Amino acid sequence: MKKFIILSTLLLITTFLSGQDLTKNTAETKTKNHGIGLAFGINTGKVKDTNFSPLHYDEFGQVSKLNYEFKKPNSRNLFYTNLSFSNGSAKTTASDSLESRYIYGDIELGYYRQLNTKNDKMKFYLGGKYHLDFSEIIFNNVFESFTFNIAHQFELSTRLDYQLNEKHAFSTNLSLPVLSLLVRPPYSGYDEELNENTEKPLKLITNGDFVSIDKHRALKFELIHKYQMNERLGTQIRYEFHTQTNNQFKQFQNQFSVGLNYKF
Repeated sequence: MKKFIILSTLLLITTFLSGQDLTKNTAETKTKNHGIGLAFGINTGKVKDTNFSPLHYDEFGQVSKLNYEFKKPNSRNLFYTNLSFSNGSAKTTASDSLESRYIYGDIELGYYRQLNTKNDKMKFYLGGKYHLDFSEIIFNNVFESFTFNIAHQFELSTRLDYQLNEKHAFSTNLSLPVLSLLVRPPYSGYDEELNENTEKPLKLITNGDFVSIDKHRALKFELIHKYQMNERLGTQIRYEFHTQTNNQFKQFQNQFSVGLNYKF
């Protein structure tokens, strides 16, 4: 967690400082094809994994987010990537002795195509993305018992940007998977298959089954407020709702974060 925060902060600072060395001609100051954002906040949610326990657990922890997007001013194509990491406690009302630790990771690589709209302040996008969703619960933080849910999701997604005025803008995103590669442990804890693939992480996280939308249901929604402080630097306030369900695993999360955006 600390390494992620330090590396992300250094990346943002380096990008900001390098931007100061650009020459100040008109073409360079007006053309900003890249945007990077860094945000920190909290994650709350509920999770139930029958491989781990028949009980519902409440999640609470920190969340860190790093996002990047590329779009030329006169282009309809937008490429983006989002990274998210959260960890914290997983508690159940049944007993304090059952408190566990959760780890959650999220990686997205996506593409949007801007569609025609009659409103100049509004931009609507339609596209698709690859979404890696990783959840793990560790009992008592000592690997006495654990479980995980890894979903490689191929999703349809939409995005709506609304420019309220020169400084304020809003953005919403909604995505749904159409096909998922679902990776689950045979049971809670270690087994021969997991031990054999411990040193083969790629095989470990892809050794699953392809399932359709009726076997693994998921939804992700984001609402973002952006405030542009100057030509390059702005702030973001972000809310994200995420849920996923399959035969053995159910989870939903609410994430609130604040951070900075930088254009270059």
